[in-house]
Amino acid sequence: AALMGELDVVVSADTAVLALAGRMNVPCVGLVSHTTWVGFGTLRRPLFPSIEVMTRGTERGGEPEDWADLSDRAAARLTSSYHSAAS
Repeated sequence: AALMGELDVVVSADTAVLALAGRMNVPCVGLVSHTTWVGFGTLRRPLFPSIEVMTRGTERGGEPEDWADLSDRAAARLTSSYHSAAS
């Protein structure tokens, strides 16, 4: 937990690691297979506002994207966030 508190961001599957980082208010990106009830369709978790949820794209209909595609989207999202924050 002490190490997690020093990180700029935590990227995790939907595990206890994600919940702990969210409870500590560390910025997080949660990679999940589908939108869960806690987000109520917002891709945010009301009890953990520092967690941004990214899903495998099933809300667009059709087959969900694979985990590699989701990881690529998360990397692009983080890269754009940090480039704009550094400017």
